[in-house]
Amino acid sequence: MERTWLRQICGVLIASSFLGIGAPVWAHHSMAAYDHKNTITLQGVITSVKWTNPHMLVYIDVKAPDGQTNNWIFEGGAVTAAINAGMSPKVLKPGALVKITGRGHLDETKHMALLNEVEIDGKVYGRNGGQ
Repeated sequence: MERTWLRQICGVLIASSFLGIGAPVWAHHSMAAYDHKNTITLQGVITSVKWTNPHMLVYIDVKAPDGQTNNWIFEGGAVTAAINAGMSPKVLKPGALVKITGRGHLDETKHMALLNEVEIDGKVYGRNGGQ
């Protein structure tokens, strides 16, 4: 009788651990807010990086043709994907010069979704090119 109870407890613990593994998938959101028909490439200087999941955020200052500086937000992939592509806080850091290609936000704010790769201080990192 005691072993049956112990087996039930173990079964509940194992099942609940599988639910915890799936939680990051439930938290993931779509890229539907971005313009999938047009890509833009901008170059600027990183002002801040937020190494958070489900998507990391990179803030850069970009000089517009009129000479004005605009701060853009680039939404990248998961932190683990950036690290697997060779990026780290030592590389992707404030002060670094970056060139990023992405999809602009449909509401035309200065917010983009990163595509496949990033050039940081002249070196390419990402799925298609990189370190």
